[in-house]
Amino acid sequence: DAAQSVCQKVASADSKQWVAEKRQLARYVTVKDTIASNPKGVNTNLAWLILRYHNRLVDPSASELEPWRFLFETATKVSGNKPVQAWRTVCVALMVHPHFYSY
Repeated sequence: DAAQSVCQKVASADSKQWVAEKRQLARYVTVKDTIASNPKGVNTNLAWLILRYHNRLVDPSASELEPWRFLFETATKVSGNKPVQAWRTVCVALMVHPHFYSY
């Protein structure tokens, strides 16, 4: 699947990039931030990714982000507390979402 391949490469590159502005998935968080450690950063990052992948402006505090927060939090837990892998999961979900194709 193209989305999984691309997102794995992007997440891998992000995990090695210390300059936030150069990261493609974790722009407003560190690759180790979780919802518990940086909820504001995670929300801001999710809103930025939705703008980037779906061209939709969403307020970081909007309830519309709840499914994406749940996905990120669940993926973090399932990955053994590896947020960078959770961002990969969010990336794949954003790319296979119908809004990605309509953008």
